[in-house]
Amino acid sequence: MADLGDLLLDVEPGAKRAATHTQWVSENRKPYDNRLREARDLIMHLADSYDKAQSALLHYASALETARSHHSDGKAAEQTWPASYPRARGLDTGKAETDPPSSSTSASPRSGA
Repeated sequence: MADLGDLLLDVEPGAKRAATHTQWVSENRKPYDNRLREARDLIMHLADSYDKAQSALLHYASALETARSHHSDGKAAEQTWPASYPRARGLDTGKAETDPPSSSTSASPRSGA
């Protein structure tokens, strides 16, 4: 299935042929050629714009799928987090959460006496 950018590019050769193969002399020839040139430029810019928009949408769709995956993973982790949190903090050893961590580098206040 062709996208709109491809369809616009399919029109361009016909517009080029109309500009280069039309043989007639008239006071309106120059405005005719100018309008054909403008139309061809417009076709090319539109096709380029549609290609860029298509690319941006494809990148967005990919990023959206990644975000959905991360969200799903986060929701799953959130469901298991309360059960694993005490083990991760070492609270399953029976120590109270308010116990300060032991430090082997600090001097005991009694050792200087």
